[in-house]
Amino acid sequence: LVGGAGAWPAHDRAAADRLVSKAKRAGFNAIVPCVWHGRGVTWRSSLPREPRWSDNPRGLIAPLASLIKKAHAEGIEVHPWFTLVKRQRDFYPEFAGPGVPDDAFDVHDRQFQRMIRDVVIEVVEKYPVDGINLDYVRSRGICVSDKCIADYRAKTGRNLAVDSLSYKLLPEAKTAIENWNRSAVEE
Repeated sequence: LVGGAGAWPAHDRAAADRLVSKAKRAGFNAIVPCVWHGRGVTWRSSLPREPRWSDNPRGLIAPLASLIKKAHAEGIEVHPWFTLVKRQRDFYPEFAGPGVPDDAFDVHDRQFQRMIRDVVIEVVEKYPVDGINLDYVRSRGICVSDKCIADYRAKTGRNLAVDSLSYKLLPEAKTAIENWNRSAVEE
């Protein structure tokens, strides 16, 4: 049972009860609550700069911990869902900007790779999760920022401006861009 972006509002005390109850009635043995959907965290985090806790009027101390506790009490596994590269709000500008695909973080940026890795690791180390679900594990397009242009030239010896224009026409341009993106995603 997937707890989509709007299905588990972490600031709502009753949301965890409803989600677990619904999953139990439906016969599911796992839930996948979206905890990082490109607009901030849904747990009390020490990592991201915008954890959105100022918008928590009901004062729920640890929503993910509460959800996991309720689910486990009913024999239901919890696999937190992370949309890694999706960017849905104006934050972490150093990982986006001109030339980066719309609504995305720059998957080629090593600092972004470390930050998003640390976001996932924090949940895995802090909570007794049963697994994780990784989504948006892709580039979301061709990054043509100045940093990406330099990175592409350094890694491929090719011109990204030319290859991005001929991507659909020349197999060698398509292959070079796809391999460059794949390498960043796999890192």
